[in-house]
Amino acid sequence: MQNQNPGLGAVVSLDYSQRLVQLPTGIIGVALATTILPALLQSLKKEEWSSIHQELAGALEFALFLTVPAALGMAFLAGPILDSIYFGGKWDHIATHTATQPLVFYSIAIPFFSINKILISSYYAFQDTKTPLRIQSISFTINIILNLSLIWFLKHSAIALSSAISAIFTFLLLGIFLKKHKIGFPWIELFKKISKMSIPFLLLGSYLFFHQFFLYSTILNYLGSIGVNYVQSSRIHLSLVIFPAVLIFFASSLIFKVDGIYLLIRKFRRKQEIV
Repeated sequence: MQNQNPGLGAVVSLDYSQRLVQLPTGIIGVALATTILPALLQSLKKEEWSSIHQELAGALEFALFLTVPAALGMAFLAGPILDSIYFGGKWDHIATHTATQPLVFYSIAIPFFSINKILISSYYAFQDTKTPLRIQSISFTINIILNLSLIWFLKHSAIALSSAISAIFTFLLLGIFLKKHKIGFPWIELFKKISKMSIPFLLLGSYLFFHQFFLYSTILNYLGSIGVNYVQSSRIHLSLVIFPAVLIFFASSLIFKVDGIYLLIRKFRRKQEIV
C-alpha cells in the first residue's frame, strides 16, 4: 500500500497538501502583515506605545478569526477537498488517503503561519531583523529533529506534523522575545479575545465533525445512486457543507459579539461605498 511504504506518491501528496494550506496563509497572513507594518511604523514615530499594543492585538485577533475556521475546515474536510480538486487520472482513492493526513497536520499550523508573518513584520517595524532570523533558525533545527524522530512512526506525514510543531515554537519564541521592544506580546488581550471566539469555533468544529462522520457517506451514496460521478459528488457535498458552516460561524460570532465579525462587516461596507 502506498500509505504504508510511500515513495514518489508521498512527495506529491506533501507538495499538493502544502499548496492548499498556502492559500489561506498567503491571503490572510501576508495581507495582514503588509497592512500592519506601516501602521506600526507610524505609531513608532509618534511613540504611541499603547496604540502599537492595540494594533498588534487587533491584527492577531483578526488573523485568528479568519484562519482558525480555515484550519478547522481543512482538517475535517481534508478528504473531500482533495477529491474535489485533484481526483481523476493518476489521482485515485489511495492518493487521497496518502495526502489526507499531511493536510490535516498542515492545517493545524494555518493560524500560526499567519500570526508569525504578522509578528515578524512587527520586529521589522522596530528595525530588528536578527531576532526573527535567529528564532527561525532554532525552529528549523527543531523541525529537522522532529522529522528524523517522527518519520519512523508517521512516515511522510511526519514532515507535515514537524512543520506544524515548529510553527508553534516559532510563534511562542516570537511572542516571548517581543518584550525586548517595549510593547511586549499582548498575551492577556489575545487570550480574552480567543475565549470570546471559542464558542463560534466550537460550534463550527462540532458541525463539521458531525457532517463528515455521519452525513458524508450518506450524501455521496445518494448522489452516486442518481448517476452523479464521484468528482461531482465530492464537489456538491463540499458546497453543501461549506455554506451552512459559514452561516453557523458568522451567526454565532454576531450572537456572541466577536470583534472580528464587526471588523469584517466594516471592511465590506467601505468596499461597497468605494464601488
